[in-house]
Amino acid sequence: MFFISKQSRTEKAKLDIVTENMREGAILLDEHQVVLFINPAARVMLGLAKTDHDSKSILDAFRRKFKGVEINQCVTTASPGKPFHVPEIEVDSEIFQIFFSCLSKEDQVRYNAWALIWIEDITEAKMLERRKSEFVSVVAHQLRTPLSGLKWTLHMLINGDFGAMSNEQKTFLLKSYENNERMIALVNDMLAADRIESGRLKYTLLRINMRDLVENVLFEVFPNAQKRGLKLDFACIPVDAKFMVLVDPTKLRAVLQNLLENAVKYTLKGGTVTITLEVVGSDVRVLIRDSGIGIPKNQQGQIFTRFFRAGNAIKTEPSGTGLGLYMVKKIIEQHGGKCWFESEEGKGSVFYVTIPLMKAEDAYKQI
Repeated sequence: MFFISKQSRTEKAKLDIVTENMREGAILLDEHQVVLFINPAARVMLGLAKTDHDSKSILDAFRRKFKGVEINQCVTTASPGKPFHVPEIEVDSEIFQIFFSCLSKEDQVRYNAWALIWIEDITEAKMLERRKSEFVSVVAHQLRTPLSGLKWTLHMLINGDFGAMSNEQKTFLLKSYENNERMIALVNDMLAADRIESGRLKYTLLRINMRDLVENVLFEVFPNAQKRGLKLDFACIPVDAKFMVLVDPTKLRAVLQNLLENAVKYTLKGGTVTITLEVVGSDVRVLIRDSGIGIPKNQQGQIFTRFFRAGNAIKTEPSGTGLGLYMVKKIIEQHGGKCWFESEEGKGSVFYVTIPLMKAEDAYKQI
């Protein structure tokens, strides 16, 4: 006869309390996609009764709720430790994210289970995010008109359109003009970030040689780097490659400008900024390496977050919006590329950008 120890019963009771009271939905499957376990939260999300234990009914309810989400495909795409993520799916004014986790071979044998489906209701967080985005957009639009008016008024005063001014008066007006320009840049960044977030940013794709674009941006950045006593190095691998890509040149220029200006801004005098352009598989990859201040390890996970700036960056350069890297990552991803970095505080950073090489059929594509 098989006996369950008191300690095992206690541990099971604790686990039951957790699974019955958590807000996230959990569904455990075996290798034949038979439901081994479903918690109360998942039942509520799928509109199932407490008495409904039939595996087919549960999975049918999931498919009705989340149309287009194929369980088998999602689970087989996942691997142990790397769940497949459906980041946002909207159903009847509710917004969910779903994780499909594949158990390791050891856990499959130990628990006689194959995969876990984890469902989170993120409606409240997403609605708050949308309201925040709408608020930022309204405020930015309301600010742009008076700031533009102030810009031209200051411009006319500085040019003496309203009469001669002393050098001291001009100095103060020039400072006001520069601060006003920073405010306009911030407002424009906020509006651009909002358009990216909402998917309203339009892209005009052109066939270009990435090398030409990098060289043009380097030419613009060089005077500031020279002024700061920095060395700029540029290399292409292979040297004779054409690096042809299908991109929006204006958007990609903004990406390269942001990354290069950051490298220059946060590298101390005597340092080096190296730009490498290379072909890696089916991608063009840009590496921007600096010997600057680096990024604190405990803040690296937030670097691509909107409005975030690392503590040491704020100390080095107090002015900044914290929107640049957020927009960089979004623009690159919307080109089908990737953006990531490696960094060590006090030693520097390397930012990587990949863009798919132009395919043969793209050379004749009507854009």
